[in-house]
Amino acid sequence: QPARVCFGLDDIYAHVANRPFRAGDSFSGIDSLARKQIATFGRVLAEDGHRNPSHFGHTLESWHIEDESMLGSRLLRDRLEGARLTANQLVAIRPADANAFILGAISWVHVTLAGNLRVGVRYLPGVARAVSIRTTESELPGGRGGKAAAALLLPAVEALRTPSSLITPRNWFQPGLDITITLQDGSKIRARLAMSVETGLDFERVSYMRINQ
Repeated sequence: QPARVCFGLDDIYAHVANRPFRAGDSFSGIDSLARKQIATFGRVLAEDGHRNPSHFGHTLESWHIEDESMLGSRLLRDRLEGARLTANQLVAIRPADANAFILGAISWVHVTLAGNLRVGVRYLPGVARAVSIRTTESELPGGRGGKAAAALLLPAVEALRTPSSLITPRNWFQPGLDITITLQDGSKIRARLAMSVETGLDFERVSYMRINQ
């Protein structure tokens, strides 16, 4: 079946959140229009054009899912041109009959005789939520202290006995680091990074523990 696909943490974040990441606000507040819509209708209504991620360069590619299982899928790109891809890149897939993106990592890349790209994708557990993460330490290597970064939160999946985890930019992780996770509704989670679960080409999946307020 047809699917829309995007790659890399920044693009995936933009489409999951339906807005590009802005370090300045880091979900510190939903804009006034969204707040009024939530108060009136209980949810955010359709975004107007200036909030469309595609208008900020966060495009979606057209692919077809050739084969799929619970663990992953094989996809074929519709057009000959598109993003350059390689193994261990972060990818998000939204099938035509789905509202949410499926998060995964590219396992292999192959070019067909016709010149189209075919990839194998290994799914990551859980439905990703766009969040902002910020360190609480004032000084960290690389000037990361106190700065917000785009991230994706993968909730725990009880059926797979998989605890919740975070998808962060590569090389952002530091064991024992205290951070603040800000959700799209403005609520915050105090957490401590535990261990690196896996490292991809452009992302890192890390575990964390909640810190009691």
